[in-house]
Amino acid sequence: MQGQGGIRWKMTTILEDLVFADNLVLISSMYTQIQKKIDHLNRNRKRMGMKISTTKTKLMRIDANSSNAVVVDGQKVEDVDSFDYLGARITKHGGAEDDVKSRLGRARGAFNKLVKIWKSGQLTKNTKIRIFKSNVIAVPLVTGSDYYLTK
Repeated sequence: MQGQGGIRWKMTTILEDLVFADNLVLISSMYTQIQKKIDHLNRNRKRMGMKISTTKTKLMRIDANSSNAVVVDGQKVEDVDSFDYLGARITKHGGAEDDVKSRLGRARGAFNKLVKIWKSGQLTKNTKIRIFKSNVIAVPLVTGSDYYLTK
């Protein structure tokens, strides 16, 4: 969707949109541009038999002058102050603090799911350390939110 308006990234560079697999971030400095981008995406996805999930689609406004609703097939897109993109927490105010907290929370959750292993007397300390490194330490480093231990 190049050439439809993004945001100034550097003095002479405009950041348009971010795309990775089935994850897409549309970027615009104006409401009319973002609605045009969504309409364009919606028209083209229909030709390919794809769907835009309005429950997963989020809108973040940073220093916005407009509060007009962005709409996909008559459904309003939810306005949010933060969202996760490829495992990273993106917030309105920027910075990495919320992202770090989110990643540490995921690691804490992975650690807690392995409580039976930590209490086990059948495993050596060395084995527990290897499990910790591969299943707890790795969690905050992984890109994407699909890396979770299951019960």
